[in-house]
Amino acid sequence: MKPAPFLFAVVTGLSFALGAEVRMETKVFHIPPDFLTWSRPSSSGGAASSDPFTPVPADPFAPKAAPVPKPSLPNSKDILEAQGIQFPEGSSVSFDPFTGILRVTNTKANLDLVDTFVGAMKDRGPINLSFHLQTFQLPAAAATVLMHATTSTADHTAELERLVKAAADPASNVKAVADSFVRTKSGQRVRIAAERQHTYISEADVGKDGHLHNLAQEIRGLGFNVEIDPVLGPDGATIDVNIASTCASAPPDEGSETSTDLLSGKGFTTPTSAFHVKTVQTALSLISGSSKLLNIWKPTGKPEFETGDVRWVSFLTARKVPVETLPRVHEVPGAAGRALPEGWKSLAFPIPSHLQITDDETFGRARGEGVEECLQRLGAQLPAGSRAGSTPDGQLLVTSSLDALANVSEIVWGMTQRMPHGLAFTFHTIRAPSALMRPLVTQAQPTSDQREMLRALLAAVDQGKAQCVDTSYTETKSGWKASVNSITEQPFISDFIGRPTPKPEDKAATPPKKAGHARGPEFEMLPLGTKIELDPVLGPDGTTIDLTAAYKRHTAPPEERWLEFRDPAHSSMYRLPFLDSHQASIETSVILTDQGTQLLGVYRPSGVNEDVLEAVWVTAEVTQLVSQKITKNATENPDVIDPDDPTLHTRVFSVPRDFIVSVSSSESNKDASKPHVESNNRTDAKSILHSKGINFPEGASVIYGAATSQLIVRNTTANLDRIDDYFRDLDAQLAKNLSFTLHLFEAPGPVLRRLITERGAIQDHRPMLDALRAAADQRQARSLSTLRLETKSGQRATASDGIEKPFISEVGISDDGQPFINHAIRTLGPGMEVDPVLGADGWTLDLNIAIRYTTAPPEDYTLRYTDPPTGHELTIPQFRFHQTETTTAVTLQDGTVKLISMWKPTGPAFDGKDVLQCALIEGHVVTAK
Repeated sequence: MKPAPFLFAVVTGLSFALGAEVRMETKVFHIPPDFLTWSRPSSSGGAASSDPFTPVPADPFAPKAAPVPKPSLPNSKDILEAQGIQFPEGSSVSFDPFTGILRVTNTKANLDLVDTFVGAMKDRGPINLSFHLQTFQLPAAAATVLMHATTSTADHTAELERLVKAAADPASNVKAVADSFVRTKSGQRVRIAAERQHTYISEADVGKDGHLHNLAQEIRGLGFNVEIDPVLGPDGATIDVNIASTCASAPPDEGSETSTDLLSGKGFTTPTSAFHVKTVQTALSLISGSSKLLNIWKPTGKPEFETGDVRWVSFLTARKVPVETLPRVHEVPGAAGRALPEGWKSLAFPIPSHLQITDDETFGRARGEGVEECLQRLGAQLPAGSRAGSTPDGQLLVTSSLDALANVSEIVWGMTQRMPHGLAFTFHTIRAPSALMRPLVTQAQPTSDQREMLRALLAAVDQGKAQCVDTSYTETKSGWKASVNSITEQPFISDFIGRPTPKPEDKAATPPKKAGHARGPEFEMLPLGTKIELDPVLGPDGTTIDLTAAYKRHTAPPEERWLEFRDPAHSSMYRLPFLDSHQASIETSVILTDQGTQLLGVYRPSGVNEDVLEAVWVTAEVTQLVSQKITKNATENPDVIDPDDPTLHTRVFSVPRDFIVSVSSSESNKDASKPHVESNNRTDAKSILHSKGINFPEGASVIYGAATSQLIVRNTTANLDRIDDYFRDLDAQLAKNLSFTLHLFEAPGPVLRRLITERGAIQDHRPMLDALRAAADQRQARSLSTLRLETKSGQRATASDGIEKPFISEVGISDDGQPFINHAIRTLGPGMEVDPVLGADGWTLDLNIAIRYTTAPPEDYTLRYTDPPTGHELTIPQFRFHQTETTTAVTLQDGTVKLISMWKPTGPAFDGKDVLQCALIEGHVVTAK
C-alpha cells in the first residue's frame, strides 16, 4: 500500500530542522517501456495545450498568432511523485525509454518505495507462456520405475532431465521420439502440428447398375498434434492448462475389404486404412518452470513394438516468460573524433534524420534552428560541449553526459510516439540436427528474446551444419491483417465418379455436383509451400506488439499412392491415385517487443527421414513514417538557414500550366463583399509571389516558362523556402493522381537477409532498391519485373503483365453420353491490386495492396487413373503452378519506396537452393500541372 505523502513531509521537515544530513543513494531499475504512459495529475492553471497537429492557416505567410504553451512531454519524476514518492534537495531521476533503465538518486526510504512501485509495474507487464512437449521411447521396466517415481511429486523436472541426458547418449536404450515447442499468451489457445496428411476412402456408393457412383475422401493428420489452452493464475506463478495431444506411432496399415452388394449379390472391394493414433486430453496445473509427466502408452504399428517391450512417455514443461524491452539506442565509439570527458557518451537514437526538420515547432526542428537548439527548446538540458547531429544511416547522434542523454532519450521517445508507425515481420525457418537444436531450445525456453539462438543457427547455416528452409517478410499497419504465401499448386483428383442426375420425381436422391455431369473425375489444386497470416496490434507504449499469427509450411514433397477398387459390375481390379502431403502448422498469439525475436515453434518435420528438427522464429520491428514531406524542388538544403543571408541562389519550381490565370482569378474574387473590377494590368509571376509577401532584393529575378510549366527563381535561400512553401500549399488544392511502381527482384538468400537487417527502421527503402539494382547490374541479383499503375485516391485499380494459361478443370461424360472437357484460366506473371487513399497533408499514402507473381514456369504434370465404369486407363495432362501472393496495408510517403514482401520461391529450379525473391513498392503523388 502506498504511504500517505504527508508522512514524508513530516519526516523530511524534521530532518532539515534538526540539521541532520540526508544521505542519498543511487539505484538503477529495469522497467517496462510504457512507464511514461502512466497517468499523471494535470497541472492546474494556465492555458490549455495546443494540438501539435492543428492544420496550418491557408496563407502560410499571414502574421503568426502569439505562441501558445507547448504540450509537455512525459516526465518520469512527475509520475513517481504522483505515487507519493518525494524528491528532496539533491535527489534526481532519469529514465531512458529505449533501454528501459530508470536511474534514481534519493534517500533509502524513497528508493524502497520506487522498488515497490517498479515491482508492481512488472507484474502488470506483458507475459508470454512457453510450452515444451517432449516424447521418449524407453524399456517398459524403466517406464514402470518412472511412473512410480512421479506418482507423489508435483514437479517431474529431475526425471525429465535424466531422460534428456540418456537420449543424448547413442549407447542408451532411451530414444527421443518427438519435440514440440510453442509459445502463446495467457487465455489464448495455441496449436502446433507436424503431420502427414493421409487421404483415405470414407464412403463408397454402388448404384443399381452395379457400378461405383461415388467415392468420398477424407484426410487424417498423422504425426504429432498439440493444442493447449492456458491461463496464468492470479498468483503469477500457477499455469492452468487444458491440453489435447495426438500422435501416430507408425504409418497406417493399408488393406482392403470385400463386401457383398445387397442388390446384385456380387462382391465389391475397397481399400481400408488402420491408424495407430494415441491421444490424451486433460487439464492440470503447473508451477512456472516445472515439468509434468503427461502420459505413458505402448506404441503400435511397427515390428519393433511388437517384439520389444517398450513404452512412450511424454513430458510437458510450462514457463512464464515476461517480455522485456530491448535497447533501441546504441553507442557510437569515437563518434566525437576525440576523447570524451568521463561519464560522457555518443549515442545514436532510432529516429530518421529528416524528422529533425519540420514546420511543426512542437514536434521537431523548425527552419533556421540547429539540432542542439531544437533539443534544448524541447526541454533537453545539454551541458557545454554537447553536440547533436545525424549518423550516416539517418539516426540522431547526440554526444553528452549520461544524465543529458537520458533526458534526450525521453524527448526523442515522446517525438516518435506521435509519429505514424508500421510493423514489419521477418520469419525464419531453420532445419538442423536434433543434437544441435534440442539444447538450444532448452536454453531459449526461459528467455523473452531468442535473437542469440537465431544467430547461432544462422551461423550453423553458413557453416553447412544447418539449412535455412524458408525466409518470409512482410510489413503492415497496426490492426490490419496481412498475408504472404509462396506455394506450388499441385493438381489432384478430388472426386472420381459423379452421381447420375436424379429424375424429377426422385426427390430423395442426392443432387449432382454439376448439372448434366454423369460421371468423370473432378480436379482441385492442393497448395504446397509456405502460407503466413498476420494480425498485429501495436500497444500504446509504441514498443509492445500483440501478434496473432498462423504459420503453415509443407516440410517434404507430396507422395502419390495408388489404391485398387472393384465394383460388382467388374471382375477386374482398377487403380485410382491418392495424394498425401506433409505439413507443419503453428497457430498462436504472442507478445513481442520492437526489434525482438521470438521462437514461435519447434517440431519434427514429417516426411523427412533424418533426425532433424525445424524451428520457426519471428522478428518484429516498429517502423516510423516520416512526418514532413521532403522538398523535391530544392537544389540546396543547408543545415541552418540565416534569414538575413543576402546570397542569391537559383531554384526551379514545377507549377500548374494555368498558374498565372488561376491564381489571378482567385485573387481578384477573394473578397466577395467587394464589387468585381476588371483590371487591364497583366498579372505576372513576380507580382503574384510579391503579393504573397515574398521580397525580391536587388538582383533577384523570376522567369516563367508556360510551355514547360516551370518557374526559375533567383533569390535568397529564405525567400526560396517561402516560395517552396507557397507552391506546396498550392499543390494541395490541385487534382492529383497516385502512381505506384512494383519492383520485383531475386537474389541469394544471404544477400537479401543482410539487406533486411541493414535497412533499419527508416521508412524509405530506396537505398535497398538502389542496392538491388546495382547487384543486378553486376549479375549478383536479378530484376524480375517492373509494373506501374496510376489511379485516383479512393479508387481501386489493378494491373497485370503475363499470359492466361488454360488448364483442364473437369473431364466427364454427360447424361446424354457425350464426353466433355472443361477448362479454367490461370493468369501467370506479375500483377497487383491497389486501393490507395491520399492523406490530408497531400503526400501521405495509405495503401491496401495485393501482389502476385509466378515464381517459375508451369510444370507439366500428368494425372493417370483407371475409369471405374469402363476399366479404361486414362491420362489427363495437367500443370503445377508456382505462385506467390501478398496482401497487406502500408503507409508511405510521396516519392518513397517500401519493401512490402519477401519469400522463398517454389519451382524445380529452386529446390535445395537458398534463393529469395522480394517486392518493393514505389509511390508518387502526381499533380495535374
